[in-house]
Amino acid sequence: MEDEPATYDDPRWPELPALTPEAVAELETFARHFQGAGGNLYEEPSQLARDAVSAGWFPPPPPTPRDALARFLKRIYALEIMSDFPWPDWLKTIPERWRDDPAALDDIGDATTLRRLLIAHVRGDRFCDGHLWSIVQSGYLGKLVERLAETARRELG
Repeated sequence: MEDEPATYDDPRWPELPALTPEAVAELETFARHFQGAGGNLYEEPSQLARDAVSAGWFPPPPPTPRDALARFLKRIYALEIMSDFPWPDWLKTIPERWRDDPAALDDIGDATTLRRLLIAHVRGDRFCDGHLWSIVQSGYLGKLVERLAETARRELG
């Protein structure tokens, strides 16, 4: 028999408001985008390239994962996916591998824990500039958003 993914239900941490179907649908869209964003596939354009676009010599490039990350952050606040809870204390109580190993996210079976991880990473970026971009490049953010979306979709029924 296959092991069921773990749930992390601890009464010390407040409940988060439920995710709406609209929020889950947008998470699914962002997950697909971030899944292909690892490595050096999406380097920032050089100053020369930016100047050429500004001068009208070339059309603007398609959106980059950095653009998608900015839109993602704007949307997760607008959709109330972000919520207040004592994330620094919470991070101390979970298995360390959940924080940075994309494969370990498959071990988590509830949307609340995955959402708290997302919130902690977003909030943590304020204290460690570039953290979110590094987890985009590593594939962790794509996997986290994908797992959150599929788990939340399952919990919605």
